Amino acid sequence: MEQSIMIEDVSFGYKKDMVLSHINLELKGNCLACMIGNNGVGKTTLFKLIAGDMIPVEGKILVDGVSPEASVEIKRNIILSDADTKFPRNLKLSEIMSYFQESYENFDETFARKLFELFHINEKKAFKEHSLGFQSIVKFIFALSARAPITLLDEPVIGMDLGARRKAYKILLREYIEHPRMIIVSSHMLNEMEEIVDYLILIQDQKIKTACEVDKLSNLMFRIDGDASQLKEIATGQKIIRSTYSNLVNYIIVQTEDESFLNKVAQTGLSVSRLSLSDICMYQLNDYEEEGMDALWEE
Repeated sequence: MEQSIMIEDVSFGYKKDMVLSHINLELKGNCLACMIGNNGVGKTTLFKLIAGDMIPVEGKILVDGVSPEASVEIKRNIILSDADTKFPRNLKLSEIMSYFQESYENFDETFARKLFELFHINEKKAFKEHSLGFQSIVKFIFALSARAPITLLDEPVIGMDLGARRKAYKILLREYIEHPRMIIVSSHMLNEMEEIVDYLILIQDQKIKTACEVDKLSNLMFRIDGDASQLKEIATGQKIIRSTYSNLVNYIIVQTEDESFLNKVAQTGLSVSRLSLSDICMYQLNDYEEEGMDALWEE
């Protein structure tokens, strides 16, 4: 059966402090999705709701048509790896592996051992004997090796060095290709992941602001550089996300799906370039604002 997640008008919070407010999301089938948003917007909370570890105060969540908190079978088809994932600190990794073998029917012990070897991790050591970075790698290995139909990875590369992160991304993509399933990764490092993900979920102000295929989002915003007077002329009637006019550089950021507009701009001799996925999300989240920074160094 094709795996699915249906979130309908879901809210969650603590007393008067709402974390998520009336969110809606529908995912079906295989995808390698990235969930992004600023700190504290509810990414981890949403993962816990999907996994059935928390219950919405309003609305409903259905995983494969069933409420996850009410079904042991559904919960066994979901694996969530996050900062709260705890292993008995004195157990050796080989002993922890036995737990995963019993809990997840698709767990691939051979694959896990190959990954331990690739990352130079001694499975005879206890979890507590490994550094924070290696502990993140261990969680990543167990979560991928479980091969649960719905795999939720919350900041999986935190603490990893650059080399380990690059390995992790390549492994994640290859694993998705070899064993397709629904994989959702939350991350603040979209610039490192944008070449491997095919779906994006963007959370802001307690809401899911954007949920769409990466290809669609990649064709949404453009940067246009050139003469200031020309830029101001073509900007008329367009949705301008940002404009900069100075002695050094003149450019505008335009949000448009109008191909005729882009063709018209190209004929003027102005320079048109696509934004990276991470830059698009930065503008979507309004994270480009720099007002007030200069005041930090004022007397």
